[in-house]
Amino acid sequence: MTSERSIDELVDEFNAKAKAEGSYDGRAFWEVPATPGSILDVPETPESQARIASLRKRIAELNQEARKESESVPESRQEASHPIGAQPSRAEQTPPAG
Repeated sequence: MTSERSIDELVDEFNAKAKAEGSYDGRAFWEVPATPGSILDVPETPESQARIASLRKRIAELNQEARKESESVPESRQEASHPIGAQPSRAEQTPPAG
């Protein structure tokens, strides 16, 4: 017969075991710095560096396009404020004096 336990119970049990062994430090996994020689410590290659550089360049281009589009939105909203085919009134056509 198995008894189902909640995630919280499993985490508490795991942490209690780690504390008893002296390996618990209270940090989340993403807060633990990489250990040199770890299986997760993958060396960079020229190909990976080139790929990262191209991705960063593409992200910069996309951000620049998004900024340009957000700057042009007010202009397009102003143009859309008139019904299709309608002409702006004379007051709207006259530039402000000054």
